[in-house]
Amino acid sequence: MLRTIGRFSLVQIAVVILVTLLCAAVLAAQEPLELNVAYHCPDGTDKIVASCASNTQSAMCFLRETRNGLITLETFKRRSEMGDLLKGCTTKAGATPGATSSQTNHAAQPAPPGQTQNLPQVQPGSKMELRRCIASGRSQRICFSEVMGNGFDQMTGVSLKSPSTAGLRMTGDYSAATGFRLIFTPDKAVMTCHGASSPQPYVLEATDAQAIIKIQREPKPIVLVLRQDGKLEGSGPIRFSGIVAGGSRSEQTMGESSKTTTTQRELTPLEAQNYPDAKQNGQVFNTTESATEMVYGPTGSRTVTQYSTKTVDCNVGLMTANGPTPLPPDIESPFGQITAIFSGMSVLMEGGSTKKATAKMLEIDKAAAPGLRMTGRYSGQGGFSITFHPESATLACGDAEHALEYSMQKTGSQILLKIHDPANPLTLQVKPDGSLFADGDIEVRGREIVGTTEDPKNPFVFAPKVHRCPVGRLIPAGQT
Repeated sequence: MLRTIGRFSLVQIAVVILVTLLCAAVLAAQEPLELNVAYHCPDGTDKIVASCASNTQSAMCFLRETRNGLITLETFKRRSEMGDLLKGCTTKAGATPGATSSQTNHAAQPAPPGQTQNLPQVQPGSKMELRRCIASGRSQRICFSEVMGNGFDQMTGVSLKSPSTAGLRMTGDYSAATGFRLIFTPDKAVMTCHGASSPQPYVLEATDAQAIIKIQREPKPIVLVLRQDGKLEGSGPIRFSGIVAGGSRSEQTMGESSKTTTTQRELTPLEAQNYPDAKQNGQVFNTTESATEMVYGPTGSRTVTQYSTKTVDCNVGLMTANGPTPLPPDIESPFGQITAIFSGMSVLMEGGSTKKATAKMLEIDKAAAPGLRMTGRYSGQGGFSITFHPESATLACGDAEHALEYSMQKTGSQILLKIHDPANPLTLQVKPDGSLFADGDIEVRGREIVGTTEDPKNPFVFAPKVHRCPVGRLIPAGQT
């Protein structure tokens, strides 16, 4: 009897436990989960569920954890684990996980007017910076180059990048019938005439009447006017000193090379049994042994081009655009060169031609058309900002970022900046004080990396991240 009661009690306990677990599972399955909402947890961290593959409990969710505004963890967890991870955590409004209806970031959400969202800082050179750059739509080569450069700056405290200020710039390759040539990069203009080249800094001043380019040169700058037809107009003779190739010379190269030595060894008849190539010589056997070692010394010769300084006289004249700037700006940095070489090698390893590899290395298809460009980061009071790159402009609202092509147009007394987005085109006016302005709101259709694939051409899985912000007046970062 006692044994039967004991068995019955154990069955009851087991049933109760099983029902409790099933109820908890059902409740967890029905419990809604807010995405992209910061849950403030007792351990001092903020946890954000960025996305979930679906509403099922087995679905994988991307979880981001921050402490004091810095990202401390990024990982994937099952949706069924979210309840335990967010236990005791509350949102800003005091809601606990599941207290409000589930709301994904697939729909546009406005940023609070007059302030930016309290977003975690992205450390330069970090994995998070790389993920955000790629997710914004910029090329992997450019993202790797920039992030590696930023990481080097953080590690050494020494920046390899040229200092630049926000504002109007130029791009393109221009030449005149007189033989004078200008190639613009974001921080300098390379002047070439009669074989001599000289890179010089420049400034661009825009007024209601015209856009004026001033290339710094002693004793006075070279002044050019950007015409409505896109040509550059300058006049008068100029003189400058530049670098010119002046012959070549041969020099010896040094390095490691392999050196092989051969020796003869005598063997006894017993030893010779282990050497099939041994040759008998009377009562003994002989074998030849070779040894290879690495030695440092002369390896050959190479031809080195010699350069000298030359002063030349030229006439500026009317300059016409030949095409975009030949080389991407980051190619001058060691990290830009490394990423360019690897991107070209990947094309060759896949059977691509040298022409395709070169185009991939130099990002030829992404080069901006000659003309006006912008540099720097511009932000407004409504949470919207634009960061300008040589090849694109990254629009940001909250934590949604989207890199898009853009162009600039000088029409009458106005300079217009046009963001090329078929779904949400945006035109801003460049004001005389250097600010940007546009009425209305903008919807930034960004995305984030939530997974990876086995496809090398499409290695990432993205989820949408969309926010809406008012545009208004945008000023360079650091100005008030």
